[in-house]
Amino acid sequence: MATEDVAVQVHEMVKDATFAQMFGSLGADLDRLCLTQHQIKKLCKKHANWLRADGYGTFFLFKVEDRYFVARVRVYSDGLYPYVHLLEYDAVWHGEYRYRVVSPQLVPVAV
Repeated sequence: MATEDVAVQVHEMVKDATFAQMFGSLGADLDRLCLTQHQIKKLCKKHANWLRADGYGTFFLFKVEDRYFVARVRVYSDGLYPYVHLLEYDAVWHGEYRYRVVSPQLVPVAV
């Protein structure tokens, strides 16, 4: 279902973290960190240059009913490859690979 556009922030990981730690570090209210699936797809198509390239992932938080999920989008020369994980998935993602984490812009940016 189509949803409105939203300003986002793109963060780059610098230390190891699980999904819960990544998004938890951005704020306690996970609902405010969620994008819709439509917003994620649109952002990936329109702003692919914001995504982490070379097969590494960019992470987006979304919610379906009362469950949180993380969309991991990998960029290769032949296109985008999306994967979906539960937020509780406890794999540790290594900061040295500079994965990107996208969230709605929570703080207004002065221009």
